[in-house]
Amino acid sequence: MIPTMDFETYSEAGYEFNPALGRFVPLQKGKPGLKGINAAVYSEHPSTRVISLAYDLGEGEVLWTPGCTPPTELFKHIADGGLIEAHNSGFEYYIWLNVCGRADMSWPPLPLDQLRCSASKARAWGLPGALGKLSEVLNPAEKKDKRGAQLIRLLSVPKKPTKTCNALFRSVEGYPDLYREMYEYNIQDVVAEKAISAMIPELTETELQVWLLDQKINTTGVAIDTEGLQNCLSIFYQAEQKYTTELIVITDGEVQTVGEISKGSAGDKWLIEQGVVMASLDKEHVKDAVDNGNLSPHCKRVLEIRQILGASSVKKLFALERMLSWDDRLRDMFMYCGAGRTGRFAGRGPQPQNLKNSGPTLTQCACGYMAVDLFGNRCPECGGGYDMSALEWGATTTEAALGTIATRSLDAVEAQWGDALEVVGSCLRGLFIALAGHDLVCSDYSAIEAVVLAALAGEEWRLDIFRTHGKIYEASASVALGVPLQEILDHKANTGKHHPLRKKGKVRELANGYGGWVNSSKVFGHTGTDDEIKADILKWREESPTIPEFWGGQWRKEPGVWRFTPELYGLEGAVVKALLYPDNWFTYREIAYYHDTVTDVLYCALPSDRSLAYHKPRLTVGTDPRGLEVQQISYYGKNREGYSYGRQYTYAGKLAENVCQAVARDILVAAMLRVDAAGYPVVLHVHDEIISEVPEGFGSVEEFEKLMMVREPWFSDWPIKAAGGWRGKRYRK
Repeated sequence: MIPTMDFETYSEAGYEFNPALGRFVPLQKGKPGLKGINAAVYSEHPSTRVISLAYDLGEGEVLWTPGCTPPTELFKHIADGGLIEAHNSGFEYYIWLNVCGRADMSWPPLPLDQLRCSASKARAWGLPGALGKLSEVLNPAEKKDKRGAQLIRLLSVPKKPTKTCNALFRSVEGYPDLYREMYEYNIQDVVAEKAISAMIPELTETELQVWLLDQKINTTGVAIDTEGLQNCLSIFYQAEQKYTTELIVITDGEVQTVGEISKGSAGDKWLIEQGVVMASLDKEHVKDAVDNGNLSPHCKRVLEIRQILGASSVKKLFALERMLSWDDRLRDMFMYCGAGRTGRFAGRGPQPQNLKNSGPTLTQCACGYMAVDLFGNRCPECGGGYDMSALEWGATTTEAALGTIATRSLDAVEAQWGDALEVVGSCLRGLFIALAGHDLVCSDYSAIEAVVLAALAGEEWRLDIFRTHGKIYEASASVALGVPLQEILDHKANTGKHHPLRKKGKVRELANGYGGWVNSSKVFGHTGTDDEIKADILKWREESPTIPEFWGGQWRKEPGVWRFTPELYGLEGAVVKALLYPDNWFTYREIAYYHDTVTDVLYCALPSDRSLAYHKPRLTVGTDPRGLEVQQISYYGKNREGYSYGRQYTYAGKLAENVCQAVARDILVAAMLRVDAAGYPVVLHVHDEIISEVPEGFGSVEEFEKLMMVREPWFSDWPIKAAGGWRGKRYRK
């Protein structure tokens, strides 16, 4: 068993002193200390110090505290190449590096590749990463001490100064009993971590390499344009002041901040007084009210200000600022297997996986000047105005917008770009940059989930499209509407713009691949009556019959009549059979399920040799929307929003989605390992995209994409393509 260690620390990182309150408050409301920043920034803060370190090298728990003899036996273990495990090991790594490595302690280095993480093992096995929640799920003989949360509040965060004590940190001399409890808690954490780790399977060799690469990416980080970030923040603060003042004037002072435009707050009460009652004041309801509501000008403007200042993309500015390390790099943005069942990575902090990739609609004059409108058909830059053209948002527009933002003039930004905060949000992606003397190299896979779904289901006409032109959205629109495919493709070649019907095909493909019904199609933008949407969904399924077959089910519709025959088929059928007849494998095409009754886990074996884990799977009798009796499938796992664990229900389409996203993830991480080994260090990645940082002059986009398109034996004949790559100084889409 791998030795274990665990640090307990004190820090003022993630807090700022509020003179009005006379105490420290979190930098991010509701997320105090470490929760509002990241482990790298936490460890770099000058106030951060070690309270204690507990570890076990196999001969029992040892406690080290500052002032004691250094833990030389631990140093020797590491110097000899020994592995050391921790729960969320990134924290221990940064504390060792940035706190214990300071001149006053001078501990020897802890190589990153000698670390292992029991929290990552747990997530890879389909379980929560939090130690307390794991204790509840696995019920080990040794559990996390629940007193720990209170001890951390008492000793690990800054305290409010008093008349008799100005110290923010409670010393061991002043609180010996509390420290004794903290030491006991620290030791018990190591005991609990060992007990839990022993109950979780080790990562496979392949997944261990993926995890080690994830640690390398997180600790390397990506450079941020700090000057551009401060420019964007300046524009935000000016806009906040301008629109907050307008809000106060409109409401006669009843509403003082945009944060008060929420249910039950002053803004909600003001709206009710104006005769506007809203079920919710979230983004979707506010947008619907602004676009479609019969509102007075004042009420509409209040909600517009709520939209302007409440944009989630702009909030990422503050995450970027809080989480920047000393060298202007942003670290710890990815969580290995953080997306639950599929094994995909979760984003942390500013979450690079959902950065805005569009911007305002622009026009460009022949002189090169670009802006949001035609300025009365007259360019303010050159005075001309007869040769303006529409312009899509991209790298050039981002650079130009950041140039205007650099003036730190809200008036200048609004005059040229319209909604200042919209354009700031559109520039966020461009704040991720290459280090001086380096370039970013990037490419992504073309429609990777659609390729994976077609390959796993065996839908040959779709695979033929991906083997040739790859235009699945255009092909879908062509089949649905009877318009020749070549006509749709020629439109782009002749005009430079997508054919209007392409959007129809895109909606069909995004909404229908995993068994979505009418509401799902509406979410993706499908228009028409419910009956029209139903008809189109059924037509899509008829066009690709092997895909609904892949989803599977428990009743087979008889041809031409509204009559059903019981049959377990496809993925859902394989799952039901695995749970009805445990300890046996049941396979559909390349996907196999097995219910291990010893661990009470349903395993889903993927073509990549990785397995997904569904804990405590159960079947319960229910009925489907047609009134037919079915076995409902459930398991213990993370809910859709990812906030809590409990019993979750799944079905054919969701099983297919899990499998396809997991397989697409495995294709991506295989490519990440290849490009990194070839000298293209990965600094960012999304579900279908890899971004590396390389010295100027090194490599090429062509070589990068060639590496991405190497096919592993398990998908050797799949039409996986990486295309549209680029090289540059700023991250772009």
